[in-house]
Amino acid sequence: MTIETGPLGRTGAHVTVLGYGAMELRGQPWGPRIEDQEAGRLLGAVLDGGISLIDTSIDYGRSEELIGKYLGHRRDEYFLASKCGCLLGDPPAGATPPFPHDYSAGNVRAGVEQSLRRLCTDRLDLVQVHMSPSRAQLEAGGTVEALLALREEGKIRFTGMSGIRHCCIKRLRDHEAVNLPADVHSAAVTTGTKRARPRVWLSRSGRGREIFLSNDHAIA
Repeated sequence: MTIETGPLGRTGAHVTVLGYGAMELRGQPWGPRIEDQEAGRLLGAVLDGGISLIDTSIDYGRSEELIGKYLGHRRDEYFLASKCGCLLGDPPAGATPPFPHDYSAGNVRAGVEQSLRRLCTDRLDLVQVHMSPSRAQLEAGGTVEALLALREEGKIRFTGMSGIRHCCIKRLRDHEAVNLPADVHSAAVTTGTKRARPRVWLSRSGRGREIFLSNDHAIA
């Protein structure tokens, strides 16, 4: 079966309209228990099934490490999206999602470089600023300048925003005001299932096409 493809934001890249959201590879205590071999089988099935978009994040537990371990040798077969602004290391004791974020230039750079190591790659196709911060947060942290520098160094190809849909739409003007080259705005939409949810990849007008990110371990 061939999966339909379409353009992803303003990147110029065409990806499958069914992507794989790797949050459920984070493991316990915030996700289901998953053994490494099971994760490897699942990730192999994702690519073997024709899916060409994988979305992960620094704060998805072991997700990035598992993708690097099992798909690093197939890097040219998929468009890889991750996020920045997340804290490095374990969340603070007693914290529950969504975890605190740090949009400072130093943390953004450290996060991207950690993701490159974990994912066993020399570039991230898309880095999204997590949780749609305000203009004030972006300016105070030097977030945009850090992303532009990383892009110039070839460590990231495209930049974007990621958050809850109403926040992304509300803050589109903020993101434009600080000259963030947001090639993609991705917004999670809550549904009745914890294992799979649609994510709308928005244009600057707040409209866009929906790409279904499956988090289901039974995808194969």
